[in-house]
Amino acid sequence: MSKRKKLYQQLLLFTFVCLVSKIEAQGIRFSKITTEEGLSQNTAYSIAQDKKGLIWIGTSDGLNKYDGNKITTYYHIPKDSTSLPNSFASALFVDKDKNLWVGTLRGLSLYDYEKDRFTNFPKDEKGREIARIEAIIEDSDNTLLIATSNLGLKKFDKKSRQFSSYLSFCKESKASDCYIKSLAKDAEGNLYIGTIKEGLFILNKKTGVLESFKNEENNSFSIANNFINSILISKDQSVWIGTYGGGLNKFDKKKRQFIAYRYDENNPQSLGSDYISDVLETSTGELWVATEAGGLNLLQQRGESVTFKRFQKNLSNPSTLNVNELVSMFEDEAGVLWVGTVNGGVHYFDLKKRHYFLYYRSEENNLNSLSYNSLRRIFEDKEGNLWVCATQKGINMATPQDRIENRFQHPPYQLENVDLEDYKNAPYNFAVDICQDKRGIVWLATFGGLFEYKEKKFVNRLSFNPKDTNALHLPSRQVRSLLTDSQDNLWIGMVGALAVWNTHRTNLSILFSDAKKNEAIFPQGCTINYLIEDKKGSIWIGIQSHGIRVYNPKNNTFKTYLHNNNDSLSLANDRVICIYSDKEGTIWIGTAGGLSRFNEISDNFTNFGKKNGFPNEVIYGILEDSESNLWLSSNKGLIKFNKKSYQITTFDANDGLQSNEFNINAFHKNSKGEMFFGGVNGFNAFFPEKIQLSTYKPKVIITEFQLFNKPERNYGEDYILKKHISESKEIVLSYNDYIFGFEFSALHFSNRSKIKYAYKMQGFDKDWNYTDAKRPFATYTNLSPNTYTFLVKATNGDGIWNEEVSSLRVVITPPFWQTWWFVSLAVLSILATLFFLYQWRIRQIQAHEIALEKLVKERTQDLALANDKLESSLKVMEVQKSILEKQTQKLQNVNAQLLDLNKFKEGLTSMIVHDLKNPLNTILGITEKQEVLQAARQMLNMVFNILDVQKFENTQFQLQISQQRLIRIVYNSLNQVRLLLERKSIEVINQIPNHIVVSIDAEVIERVMINLLTNAIKFTPNNGKIRLYINPDFATQANDQVSIAIADSGIGIPEDKLEVIFEKFAQVEALKSGDVRSTGLGLTFCKMAIESHKGQIGVVSKEGQGATFWFSLPLAKIHYEPNLFPMNGKLLAKKIVLSPQERMQLAPFFDRLKKLTVYEYSDVKSILDEIEAFQEENIRLWKQQIENALKACNEEKYEELLSI
Repeated sequence: MSKRKKLYQQLLLFTFVCLVSKIEAQGIRFSKITTEEGLSQNTAYSIAQDKKGLIWIGTSDGLNKYDGNKITTYYHIPKDSTSLPNSFASALFVDKDKNLWVGTLRGLSLYDYEKDRFTNFPKDEKGREIARIEAIIEDSDNTLLIATSNLGLKKFDKKSRQFSSYLSFCKESKASDCYIKSLAKDAEGNLYIGTIKEGLFILNKKTGVLESFKNEENNSFSIANNFINSILISKDQSVWIGTYGGGLNKFDKKKRQFIAYRYDENNPQSLGSDYISDVLETSTGELWVATEAGGLNLLQQRGESVTFKRFQKNLSNPSTLNVNELVSMFEDEAGVLWVGTVNGGVHYFDLKKRHYFLYYRSEENNLNSLSYNSLRRIFEDKEGNLWVCATQKGINMATPQDRIENRFQHPPYQLENVDLEDYKNAPYNFAVDICQDKRGIVWLATFGGLFEYKEKKFVNRLSFNPKDTNALHLPSRQVRSLLTDSQDNLWIGMVGALAVWNTHRTNLSILFSDAKKNEAIFPQGCTINYLIEDKKGSIWIGIQSHGIRVYNPKNNTFKTYLHNNNDSLSLANDRVICIYSDKEGTIWIGTAGGLSRFNEISDNFTNFGKKNGFPNEVIYGILEDSESNLWLSSNKGLIKFNKKSYQITTFDANDGLQSNEFNINAFHKNSKGEMFFGGVNGFNAFFPEKIQLSTYKPKVIITEFQLFNKPERNYGEDYILKKHISESKEIVLSYNDYIFGFEFSALHFSNRSKIKYAYKMQGFDKDWNYTDAKRPFATYTNLSPNTYTFLVKATNGDGIWNEEVSSLRVVITPPFWQTWWFVSLAVLSILATLFFLYQWRIRQIQAHEIALEKLVKERTQDLALANDKLESSLKVMEVQKSILEKQTQKLQNVNAQLLDLNKFKEGLTSMIVHDLKNPLNTILGITEKQEVLQAARQMLNMVFNILDVQKFENTQFQLQISQQRLIRIVYNSLNQVRLLLERKSIEVINQIPNHIVVSIDAEVIERVMINLLTNAIKFTPNNGKIRLYINPDFATQANDQVSIAIADSGIGIPEDKLEVIFEKFAQVEALKSGDVRSTGLGLTFCKMAIESHKGQIGVVSKEGQGATFWFSLPLAKIHYEPNLFPMNGKLLAKKIVLSPQERMQLAPFFDRLKKLTVYEYSDVKSILDEIEAFQEENIRLWKQQIENALKACNEEKYEELLSI
């Protein structure tokens, strides 16, 4: 054989190995449980299922109990004799009495189901500690045989619970010689014992002879390795030996020889590895081999030929094994195979369902797999070639032989008569549809035109190319759908147009409009998604977002069907994805809004969707099986829909589908009835009649009881749960336990996401309550004291109900006052009390009658005497009344005199204040000494406080509201108290922003600010600080106010003074260093002034920590314009010229004002207030300027304005 030929064969073999190892792995979709799902550790040394159906998983760090919803882990707890003796659970075994036995690194344990704890047996009959237990089996005499790592084979009597030695074939001086790894018994009772060094031993039950088998170097029929990891006695009594390094060995009982099945790197159908961890025969007779490096292997025997199908880790496919190192296997009673891995957690899959859906996908580094995973069209031609159009990377084809070998070819394109410059992005790779005509020609629709398959390549036949000299070319470059009708015409659906190529392919007709209506049929830019011919020869055209057009070739007309929101019998949705004609000729339409069935007689549609139980309403594909079921692909798996009963069955990725999401047009049914559905991750092939729903009816158990939303895990006579809730038949609750609940689980581990539950509290619930796998629990609150029965039932993973319910009696005891004995005792007590009360009442009435007679006589005498006294008293009362009337008149006279005196006091105060005000204004006008000015201003401020408090009380004060910059008020106020600040060396921190504008009476608020500043100075020691800032803690609902805070570092205010601080004459003693006297009306004025502005005022203080006064003012409603509010606080001067008419209007006021001086502020102000009604601009400005002169005591300006 030539080197080239040999190299070619090796390359072909390598490719085939890659193909088989990757494609075959796709046959199983593993579910996984790892530490992320709650497993205590990711190496599962042992797996078992207990009598209830719970799965137990032994790891090196804890024993895990899995109920399908959650994992409960058991560890060794120091000083707790009821916990495991060691956290390494190396072996698990359920005996014929349904007891669960656990082998650990420190002996044997028996699980107590009722108390949820363990009974431990760590030492043998000689008091020696038992090390690692590797295997446990049951002998015929109801004893256990236990393989240990240090004491050889031990026997354990379940009744006496005592160990004894069993066979002494090892030297106790060498512990390794006693290391037994595996055990098995055949139907004749012969015992097979596997060791790690001494090979295999067989104990003949009848003769008692112990036979030894070891590896012999020159004997190919000897056992391949002395490390015996696993022993399996199959149903046909064949003996399979899993060795660690010698592969899988089959023992020939007659010849006493072994046949070894080993790993062969040149044979992809050989065993995946020589290191065997476990061997298992399933309930259906399949033999599975778990290896330490070669993944999971399925033995396939045809006659004398034995091959292995490998299921291994594939990085590009997350549904495969995540590691190839396996350590254990177990099949549960529902036919789910569990596989324990090394550091990969536990994997499991349904043995039956793996045959349902064949799965094909693109594989990395495998040129014989699909070119791309996202698919658009699947089609099988008359020769049995399977064509698969990918959304990218072209077309895939598999001949019948290719399908057997799981390989695909990738036919190339020959781009003839194509302008390559126009197609730099190679749109031919976007293949969207494929069909075959009656002559056997395969046609391919792409984004770059129409291609014909010829001589194992695709040749361009029709394209959109203006430079093409061929007279036949398409009106659109994108071909989206194809159809060969009954006359072998080729229909071509494009973007915006439909073309028909006649039978002989000589004439290409483009259909744009309806011949009779002479109007455009296809909206501009629309996409024709699907074409189909009905039983009458009409062509149904499905259009993206524009409904359906039905073309009648006989009369060249179109009929339109669209969705109408107001018509439930219209098309389900205008986005038409696919159209299908069933065996009866009924048209079914898949849309983005559900499935529509065309009713030919009534010319309307019946629609199906979520209301009928569809998990999704985007229908990508429709196929019919032999039992009148429609199979629909969607965005949430496959839907099996019975046309007659409307029954729904759903399948998803957990059932082995490529994904839950499928693709448009990617569906096909071949002549054998095999269906193909493609999606975003490859495609599935299956025969519908082979898809059988599971008939397994799982047990449903109550896994947890919760009280006040907390699980109850204490068991015993002193607790609510006498034993574990899953073992309980009844629980008794107090009326105080008014919130409780149950968690439950159906113990079927295939397709758990589809399990549904129904539960009912009999005696409370009238009907069943339904829930799903996401919410497997029920909660009850405030049940009345009574006896109830909680019932729960469930479906399996295929939705088949198990009508056998699990029940729990729930007794809620009443409070003692609702018990029968208390009610009875209470009734008797009440009756007795009533009787005694009756007797006592009778005696009381009799005694009362006697006393009453005596009293009547006495009262008659007393009344006579009282009548005489009453007459005398009336005379006295008349005299007293006269005296009271005179005293009342005197009091009224005194009260009137007091009111006159109060009025005289107020008038006198007002006169004194007015007389003080004018001289003070004079002082302010003539002096230049700052100390005098400061004192005068302070006295003037006190005078104004007195006057304005009286005005506020008499509701005579009128505010002059204007928009002012807040900073101006602050600056003016600080200037007024500057000398006081300097005198005490007080630092002022002004943090008031420049931009704030408020609607206020500027004079009033300036005096508020001065009063508060003076107050702060008064109580702040020398060298103290005063801070002005915007209060961030104040906010109104409308955000229409601003809060200003003045904080000092003074002595603070006693807590008992805070509530009265704003009342009249309320004062706090000032600092002795520099007292500032006051009238006691300053803060009263501030409160009245702020509240008259609809604001608030307050104080926060602690004695010794300073005080913070704050008040709020309304914000202006217009934006601030800088030129409106000069920083010096005065309005811009403007020359006023009054018209003759305006002078006449003001003449009466001029005469009165000239009689007054600028220092008579209140009198002048009251006259100016009368001018408020005038709206003329000049008069308003004149009034403003005279007010400014009045405030500044500017006599010159005052006289100038009166002489205008």
